[in-house]
Amino acid sequence: MAGVKVDVRSHTGLLDILLQDVRLLRSAVNDIARTNVTSGEIGALHHDVNRVQQGLANLEARVEVIEAGRR
Repeated sequence: MAGVKVDVRSHTGLLDILLQDVRLLRSAVNDIARTNVTSGEIGALHHDVNRVQQGLANLEARVEVIEAGRR
């Protein structure tokens, strides 16, 4: 059970970081509406969004493993 608590704390920290990234991305997307952006900036945003999505998918998979182990 102690191992599960450590994993949950780790996941909580990762989730906090990912949520912060999402907030930053939303701000960047909102800024696009107000300025002229380059294709490089759009590419960087796509890269960031993909990284956040992959991080969330990895986190979900890890939580599923933990939950399966608790059953």
